[in-house]
Amino acid sequence: MNNRLGTLQYGIIALTVITALIHLVLGITFFPDFLGILFILNAIGYLVLLAGLYFVPQLAKRRGTFRWLLLAFTAVTFVLYFVFNWPDLAVGQDEILSHLDDLSREIPTRTNHSFPKIYQ
Repeated sequence: MNNRLGTLQYGIIALTVITALIHLVLGITFFPDFLGILFILNAIGYLVLLAGLYFVPQLAKRRGTFRWLLLAFTAVTFVLYFVFNWPDLAVGQDEILSHLDDLSREIPTRTNHSFPKIYQ
């Protein structure tokens, strides 16, 4: 097995470290809250999986497993972002309907359904 890292591997390392740093900064920002703890744990998870993927030689035979784990971890993080940030439509439903009603009243209505003279 070749132990040299290519451009793709350096890109994966850079993006994973950037993602971990973003989560760490957000975790420190929200630290007393539950969300802050989740961000810090997420940053640690990214760094541990990255270390297992490229930097721990004893795990070199398991690189395929760590690659899939990092991919799954990223997918779960992506889905949970939308779970935690999905807009609650029940709270703002009246406001949304009110705006739609206002927009529908602004649309001019025609009583005469004939074509304009330009098309005749």
